[in-house]
Amino acid sequence: MLVINDIICSDHRPFPVTFGDVISQPSDDKHMLTSNHIRSARYDWSVANSVVINLYQHQLDQHLESVCLPRCLVQRGNCCCTEAAHYTILSDYYNGVIASVQRASEIAIPLTVHWQNSKHNVPGWNEFVDEKHDLVREAFLDWVSAGRPHDNFLLPRMRRTRAAFKHALRYCRTHEEQIRVDAYAASLEAHDSKKFWE
Repeated sequence: MLVINDIICSDHRPFPVTFGDVISQPSDDKHMLTSNHIRSARYDWSVANSVVINLYQHQLDQHLESVCLPRCLVQRGNCCCTEAAHYTILSDYYNGVIASVQRASEIAIPLTVHWQNSKHNVPGWNEFVDEKHDLVREAFLDWVSAGRPHDNFLLPRMRRTRAAFKHALRYCRTHEEQIRVDAYAASLEAHDSKKFWE
């Protein structure tokens, strides 16, 4: 077990711990798929005032009281957690802490619902595609305003910029997960907890 002291997150009481070999199953309760739209409900900490935060702290304290701290974590001496039973105990403890944080958040913190069209929400758009989209749009409008000629430099320019745009868009769709992970890491490294949880 490794306690992390250099990361500060504002969505829960400070309890940064890294557990090795403990994998939690991702909960999909907050995302519901409806045709081509994804409804994403998130806790909105930006509207949490002191009353809401006090309620959250009170609820978290109550729920954490029911989580039993494993004896092997507080015993003095050489406690080597290599046995399978220790993994189970640590996993149960971890799940209890996470469930307490989730229950306290559900009770106290208001939700915001974001509707996103999954087809048009492209991670990496601003970084890789936006400029190329502007160029292809400009080239297309120039070609149309010139009367859609097929015998001058405007058509090859439009085709070239369109190909570059489609290539960048394809890159973003192919590497979507890596782009998301890189964005999370960058916001975490910048200590921007609000952007990290968006």
